[in-house]
Amino acid sequence: MEIDQSKVSERIDEIMQKLSLNQKQLADLLGITQPAVSKYLSNRIPPAYILFKIAQISGRNMEWFLTGESEDLSYKVAEPVVTYDAGLKLEKKISLLPKEIYRRLEQLVDSILNDLPDKSSYSK
Repeated sequence: MEIDQSKVSERIDEIMQKLSLNQKQLADLLGITQPAVSKYLSNRIPPAYILFKIAQISGRNMEWFLTGESEDLSYKVAEPVVTYDAGLKLEKKISLLPKEIYRRLEQLVDSILNDLPDKSSYSK
């Protein structure tokens, strides 16, 4: 099945209307720029991770965005956006640290994880 780029754009616009979001607001929710949202509304299919985030925000599934089919809620994206966004924001901030501070932070996190009573809940 071929994906119709204009239909994907229409579906993103439909979600924006249903959620009463303008381009800037959607961009802020997705952690991208308003011009990027504008491109997605002008017949450009977003990268998979952006489409995934739009699916999370809208409660739709990715298949619906790509094909207009499958509203089966068993395929609904269930992972909360906040968890994903918070992790990305923290990762970006950490990547800006000088190497020595980054190394010390890594040691601190390792120390905290080693002190956890149930070490099976994480992996190094």
